[in-house]
Amino acid sequence: MATSEQKFDYPIILTELGYFNEAILEYEKILKSLNSSDDNVLKVEILKAIQIIYLKIDNKEEANETLKRIDLLNIQHKNCF
Repeated sequence: MATSEQKFDYPIILTELGYFNEAILEYEKILKSLNSSDDNVLKVEILKAIQIIYLKIDNKEEANETLKRIDLLNIQHKNCF
């Protein structure tokens, strides 16, 4: 809880919230592309980007699951990279 001595920079907070909202919208677009695409190279690239996001937010379990999906795609479709 904020005290009267604490000061907040509301424009910066609102800007950061805006960036966060845009990131969520982009993430949703990426997931739709992943599910609707037949392009395996694109799928692998999208999954790599998602894995990086999970690693940056320290969600190692989801990062590992994403890596398994990448490996599975590569096994199913050799030379996908």
